[in-house]
Amino acid sequence: MKIIVMFPDYKGEGSAGGFIEKILGVVPDAIVVPVLNGLTARGMDFISLEAERVEHCETVMAVSAKGLLSTLSMGYDTILDWYGDDVVVVRLDTAEHPVSAIPLLVRKAVEIQGMVIGDLTFGEETLRSESIDEFAHRDSFPELWRQYTGGRLALSGAYGFQVFAPGVLRNVYRFAQDIVREARTMTAEEIEWGFDGAMALSAIGFDPPVVVEGVPAVTLRDRPRAKVAQQFARALLMCRAAESLRHKQEVYRASLFGD
Repeated sequence: MKIIVMFPDYKGEGSAGGFIEKILGVVPDAIVVPVLNGLTARGMDFISLEAERVEHCETVMAVSAKGLLSTLSMGYDTILDWYGDDVVVVRLDTAEHPVSAIPLLVRKAVEIQGMVIGDLTFGEETLRSESIDEFAHRDSFPELWRQYTGGRLALSGAYGFQVFAPGVLRNVYRFAQDIVREARTMTAEEIEWGFDGAMALSAIGFDPPVVVEGVPAVTLRDRPRAKVAQQFARALLMCRAAESLRHKQEVYRASLFGD
């Protein structure tokens, strides 16, 4: 079973900073895909050379994009084009997500043959008490997700650690793109982030097993009020876009699975 681990890599800082080695330390046979965001061609060449020096790394691909949504899309496109459907795909971030959780989430995804969302959990050292982040994480975000998924999900505001069993990614990713396009028609703003939410909403609509696993946070979460409000508004927009496409998704699902 081949495991592909993808992470957005802003200007190559993750690749050059030893993150690839950390990943391979827990999943030695993985293919690591850093999706380089904002690099020049010269910078990409440098990071590619650094990746080649990583011992036991089977393959590292460096691709470039601008903005998180575009970065994730390019990563998923590359994985599907190069490796097809018979792989486990892990998506995580360099700072927030502990690589030590990868094996657990992969085992769970394969066990249920679906999607596992590593939702960050916070303790006293990683979430400031009585902060706007505490309220958002424990109250407002879970309630939003419960309402728009019929109670199937109750996510916090930190759900970008996602794992897909073989055969699951392609359809989830395809319809997530539709959700983003619909969201763009509902707002005058350019959308360059919020794709992790679209992926979760897409999976719920296709009805593969979707399981949420708590992953202990390793970084402090204490964002400005404006940032929390912006993230909540984006999650709400994606939920509304998915809701407006519910019939289209049902038709598409029926065409795939003969329902």
